[in-house]
Parts: sequence; C-alpha cells; structure tokens
Amino acid sequence: MEDVLMDARTERNTTSGWPALRQWLSLGPLLLIFFTAGACASPTLNVVQDGALVRALAIPGVSVIRQGTRLQASSNMSLQARDQIQTDAASTAVLGYDGGARVYVQPNAHVDVESGKESIFVFLGAVLTKVKGAFEVKTKYATGGAKGTEYLVRVDPGAHVRIVVGEGQIGLSSNSGRWQTILLTVGQASWIVGDGLPEIGQASPEELEGLRSRIKNLDSLMPDSSGLGTAAIMTGIFAIGVGILNSSRPRGDDDIDRQPPASSPPAKTTPQTTPKAESRTTTQVQSQAPRANPEDPATTRRRDAQVGSQPSVAKPDDRATWKKNTLVLPQGSVAKPEPPVVK
Repeated sequence: MEDVLMDARTERNTTSGWPALRQWLSLGPLLLIFFTAGACASPTLNVVQDGALVRALAIPGVSVIRQGTRLQASSNMSLQARDQIQTDAASTAVLGYDGGARVYVQPNAHVDVESGKESIFVFLGAVLTKVKGAFEVKTKYATGGAKGTEYLVRVDPGAHVRIVVGEGQIGLSSNSGRWQTILLTVGQASWIVGDGLPEIGQASPEELEGLRSRIKNLDSLMPDSSGLGTAAIMTGIFAIGVGILNSSRPRGDDDIDRQPPASSPPAKTTPQTTPKAESRTTTQVQSQAPRANPEDPATTRRRDAQVGSQPSVAKPDDRATWKKNTLVLPQGSVAKPEPPVVK
C-alpha cells in the first residue's frame, strides 16, 4: 500500500515539475539578454557647471555626436556605443556606469564611448577616472587598465600623454605591443610621446593633491546610483522567478499538464454483524413510544384510579400437598382417579 502511494506521489511531483522546467528553458534567451544588457549597459551622461550639477532637458556646453549628428546634452542622458562627447571650457561631463565607475571628462576634452565594455577613448584633453572594477582608458598609442583605483589620463596636442595614479594601481600597455605591460602604483606618473617608450617617475605632491581633491569634489555632487542597474536586474530576475513559481503551482482541473495519481487498491473492510430484524423493530417501536412524565399530576391520578378500581384477587396456591395420606390438589384442578389395584 505504501509503495503504491509513494509511486503516486512521485508521478505527481514529476509531472507537475515539467511545466516549470519548460518555462525556465523558454526563458533562457530572455535571461541571457537580461544579463548581457546589464553587463554591457551604456553609461548615462550628466553635466557639472560652476560647481553644481545641472538638471535640464537641454544643457549648453556639452555636445553628443551620434552617428554624425550633433546633439545637445541633457540630464541623465543615455549614451550609446560610439557616441562622442565634447566639452567646452566651463563644463565637465560625468559618465556613470552601472558597475559604479565614473569618468569625469574635464573641460575642453573630446572622448569616445567604447562599445561592449567599460572603457573610453581619449582624443584630446583630460579625464579623471574613479572605478570599482575593471576599466580602461585608451589613447592612440597606449592604454591604462585598472581595477578599483583613481587616476588621471591627459592627452595634450602632439600625442603627449600624461598618466598619474592617485589610488590603487594601473597597468600601462602599448597598443602596438612595443613594450610589455608596466605596473604603476600610487604616486607614480608616466610620460609617453607618440609610440615611444614611457618615462616613469613620481608625481609631485601638488599634482596628486589636485587629482584627489578634484575627484572628491565631483563625487560629492553626484547621487549614489552605482547600484541602481544591479538592483533593476535583480528585481527583474526576482519577478520572473515569482511568475514561474506561481505558474508551477497546481491549477485544478484546467491544468492539462497535471496527471492524476495512480489509483490505489480499495482498502479491506471487516464485515459488521447486524442485529435481527425483530430486535431492531422492537427497539424502534420502544424508542418511538411516548413516555409519560411520572411527575405529571394527571398521570398520577389516572394510575391511582386504575389501581383502586381493580379488585384484588388472591392468587391461588398452585402447589399440591399431602394431608393424612390424601393428595390435596390446588383449586381448579381435577384429580384423575387412580386405576384400581388388583390384588
């Protein structure tokens, strides 16, 4: 019996799990797109002017060049891959990434948003970078890659590149592979001219202090939105999971995917003996007969009257006795004569 019930439960659980599994498989491409979009999300653009964050639909001083068309920047503007950003002498463009990285494009700069990963290309001018994960700043001849650091990359006219590390460390590499990757740590700086070999040295205290204070001041103007992209992704995944769990619950008779459990053999029953029909009938008659209330005065009077109206009759003695060798019979009895004794 237990084996049959266990098989039924196993079959029910197996068949009811197939709809959820099919839904997970069908949502696979959606989840892949979801994760890919979160990992490769393009940054958002904001602008700082006169020491304050500008909130407007159209912000002069910062231009976005998209597929050859010049657009005016706006607050929280979504950027696309291959967008180019240009700033004037009074504006700083702030690129914010979902991973928490921020790039502060300094005045009179021109950069390009790289596609597919967190990196930018600097044509001209300076950028201040504060990252929490992997990030790259590329120039024409060299690339600075970092993990969790603050640094400056400045490109001057004539392909002169200046790199200063304020926090953490970066790996400086040649785009053409002319030299091996060089590790720069806190306080170090590098000069690169064209495709030549980099010159490594120490940054001046004034340069380091200016780099750190500038990043700190710009950070204080920005809302903490580093976790919004991740939170949105997790919320979407949670909503999908809840929908799948709800859809995998039993739906009643209209759920065509659920199979009925295997029928179990009927349980053995012990035959019960029933009383005879006469006894059952007698019991029913007795239970249906009304009972008189012994405390009812009318009933008591009737009972007393009936008892008083009936004469008391002495019950004859139905026992036979012998008296002086003579058999005395009870009243109403007839003595049969004994047959004569023949001598």
